[in-house]
Amino acid sequence: MNLIQFAQDAIQLEGEFELHDLPRLSLEQTQSAQAMAHSPRVKWSLLGEPDMQALEVTKLVSEPRATRLAVPQTLVAKLGLTLQAQTSIELTCQRCLSAVVCNLDAQRQFRFALDEAAALALDDELEDDVLVLSQAFDAMELIEDELIMAMPLVAMHETCPVSLAQHSGSSIESDASSEKPNPFAVLAQLKTKRGQV
Repeated sequence: MNLIQFAQDAIQLEGEFELHDLPRLSLEQTQSAQAMAHSPRVKWSLLGEPDMQALEVTKLVSEPRATRLAVPQTLVAKLGLTLQAQTSIELTCQRCLSAVVCNLDAQRQFRFALDEAAALALDDELEDDVLVLSQAFDAMELIEDELIMAMPLVAMHETCPVSLAQHSGSSIESDASSEKPNPFAVLAQLKTKRGQV
């Protein structure tokens, strides 16, 4: 994909593919989800941004002699890219250890730089992420990166289903509490015995 042309012409691409097509994200699923023949769909869109607020051209490149795309810095300074992607993924709930389906929604805006060092420096200054312009740009890899970052830090149900282990544990506790004598009942019995003496 020619990112310069894509952004200049405000091109929009959108589509769908299966989660199985994203190998790193697929590995995050539960084993049962990985084994399924049909995987969730990933919906995505990319939009070229031709006229964003211009960046300082001197910040777009930090290594003038490095191998990079020969494009005018003044042009790169106002170009950008907007990405959106949505899917669902089955993860393991960290509270009850059963499967929980999490919806992932990635929305990100990117600016461009001409080399890695400049991208890192700009990334510290800007709210937007920064991409290094490259002829080997891989849109699917970028979509996968953003969906991975959209994953919850800790996957949990809002309300966990009651598991067999939890149910049996509560039954044991209730049985134990029913066998344990009530201290107030014992005290009442002692008072009754004293009154009879």
